[in-house]
Amino acid sequence: MAVARHETGPFATVSALASQVHPVFMLPPLATSLFGGLLSGGFWPPVAVLHAGAMFFAVYTAHVKDGYVDFHVRGEDDDHPLTGAGCRMALVGAGVGFALCTAAIWLLVGPGAALLTLPTWIIGYTHAPQLDMNPVGATMGYPAGIALALLGGYYAQVTTLTPRAVGLAAVFLLLLTGIKIIDDEQDYDYDRSIQKRTVAVVLGHQRPTTRARPVRSGPPWNRGAVRGTARYPAECCGGRARLRGGRGYRSARRPQNCDDAADSRVVSLVGRPRDRCLVPAASVRM
Repeated sequence: MAVARHETGPFATVSALASQVHPVFMLPPLATSLFGGLLSGGFWPPVAVLHAGAMFFAVYTAHVKDGYVDFHVRGEDDDHPLTGAGCRMALVGAGVGFALCTAAIWLLVGPGAALLTLPTWIIGYTHAPQLDMNPVGATMGYPAGIALALLGGYYAQVTTLTPRAVGLAAVFLLLLTGIKIIDDEQDYDYDRSIQKRTVAVVLGHQRPTTRARPVRSGPPWNRGAVRGTARYPAECCGGRARLRGGRGYRSARRPQNCDDAADSRVVSLVGRPRDRCLVPAASVRM
């Protein structure tokens, strides 16, 4: 069974499978999972590694499924390194890896932690062609995965969720949703041509920026949910850090169309000198 489309041999197979690991998309969920564990104050490395591993396989599933649908089913992409059979094999392998990590979490922590981990794989597998064809799924799929990664990493350590953890996950969800709405505006023409119903396509060009402003800043109760909570554990505070979206993400996605004005706009949304904890930056195309 051929796995790589362009070459043959073991090296070509490994290279084609590894091509679906995109660090700019993969690292934020892994970092958020570990951050959630550190935030809990009861960090146990084996469980943290298992949960981060589950996040890896969930995001890898999303990457492979997205490429498979866009190239082999819809014909939207010009090229893809994996054959159709290779994509299916990679999906099975990622599903098995996720199942093993989740089962181990069940055994070491309990069913609650496993059940909180499971939705991340469901989001990844159904991203295409289900979630990416409606405004809510196309916009909030990845932000919801980030929020679940934080909550799952936290819960796996202490088997409970506190208002601080839930509030921070809600902030991540709203912030990243606002960034995603604005970022999708840059793809308005392409998304409209393939009938992808992003917020920009549904509302019309330029309007999503206005709609995203209250989302990216969040309601007052949401901002207060984090400000009013106890201090973060010392393990997660490594000095001041800023969430940075924009150039690193969009350059990987649209190297020819990334203008400085849009870039600085997104960076200005998330750059906050007063941020206290090192939290992962994530604005991705899912």
